[in-house]
Amino acid sequence: MVVMYPIIGTVGQGTRLESIAERLDNNTSLESIEIRYLQNLNSLPENLHMLSNLHHIWICQCPHLISFPQGGLAIIHLKSVTVEDCEKLETLPDNVRNLTSLQTLIIINCASFVSFPQGGLPINLETLEVESCEKLEALPNNMHYLTSLQELTMKNRPGIISFPEEGFPTNLTSLCIIKNVEICTALFNWGLHGLTSLKKLGITGRCPGVVSFPQDEIDMNLPTCLTSLTVSKDSKI
Repeated sequence: MVVMYPIIGTVGQGTRLESIAERLDNNTSLESIEIRYLQNLNSLPENLHMLSNLHHIWICQCPHLISFPQGGLAIIHLKSVTVEDCEKLETLPDNVRNLTSLQTLIIINCASFVSFPQGGLPINLETLEVESCEKLEALPNNMHYLTSLQELTMKNRPGIISFPEEGFPTNLTSLCIIKNVEICTALFNWGLHGLTSLKKLGITGRCPGVVSFPQDEIDMNLPTCLTSLTVSKDSKI
């Protein structure tokens, strides 16, 4: 079962909606929820964690949504979480690390998003994309523990200046740094050769302070399994 708020074609009605709590009512058959274009929505249902069959949740253009409910999200089956254009959302729920089935996490254009939960992200996460979150300064502390992470994309994020202390997980197969990401220098200093499974590397746009691949990297070579390398416009490498 899929629930969408508002239904396509009733955006005007949706913009007046401030709460959808009464519309879910502990429906354990729900597999997917899409919450879109609710300009006045300021809270999500407190019973989200009780939707035991929920697999996917997508929240888009809810500019007054500040946080997830205290109970967090459903732990057992949730596979993907996408949040777009929620300019007041500050962080993810505290129980996100316990979402053992979560494979995909995408956060796009959330101007007030300041940090990931202190507990980090779930170890089974496969794809992480962070784009245009201007207040976010650091990636999760437990990045090196994400042994299932294969794809990492950081886009339009000039504020990320803190490189994970233990580096990235070596099992990454795709790493894309797109436009104005300060983390480039720290990544090169840490050593691209450490990403022993990396097949795709993309660096697009400005990476301040990086004008070449470090000499040590040349001596040690890029990851031997690398099959795609993209360095484009204004990267100055």
